[in-house]
Amino acid sequence: MSVLTFPDIPIASVKWVLISSTQVFRSPLNGVTQTLELPGARWAADISFAKMTDGNKRILSAFLVALRGQAGRFYLSDPTNQTPAGSVNGAPVIDTAVSDTPTLIGSSGWTVSAIGVLKAGDMIGFATGELKMVVADVDADASGQAIIHVEPPCREQPTDGTTIVTDAPTCIMRLVDDNQASWNASPPKRYIFSLSCEEAIV
Repeated sequence: MSVLTFPDIPIASVKWVLISSTQVFRSPLNGVTQTLELPGARWAADISFAKMTDGNKRILSAFLVALRGQAGRFYLSDPTNQTPAGSVNGAPVIDTAVSDTPTLIGSSGWTVSAIGVLKAGDMIGFATGELKMVVADVDADASGQAIIHVEPPCREQPTDGTTIVTDAPTCIMRLVDDNQASWNASPPKRYIFSLSCEEAIV
């Protein structure tokens, strides 16, 4: 099944969440805790739409039905974080010679010595379909290279030359259950939708 594109319909509100994966062990003797971080951190979202007319209702209901419950996949970006605060000077690509760890992404192609090419809180994406948040300001060095500190860690390392997407980057999502293709209706032809989804880890 192909990955669908989320329809361009105005969103009334969104709750955007990073779900981390940890286990906590507490000693029954003295209460000391140990925390184990596991792989599998993922984005999730609860999205609500304002009352819509018949045209948008048809588009959104068709999209939800076409997903076939949890079987389908679709691209989604954080509606509240579409444009970076950084200057994004240059044409950045992945450069593993600069750095190659799951949270420290090597890059090149920035404008030489550009300050603040990315800012903490910016979102970036790659062709792997993963979405990452920049957690520290990024400056380019005298060679146009930079290390980007991101979270959550990359599950699949992007390859050299991969374009770094900074405008409305997306991840691949799925519905949280098979009951999301539903809506409330009130006369005359006014519809209310809400849906919950989470990042599909492959």
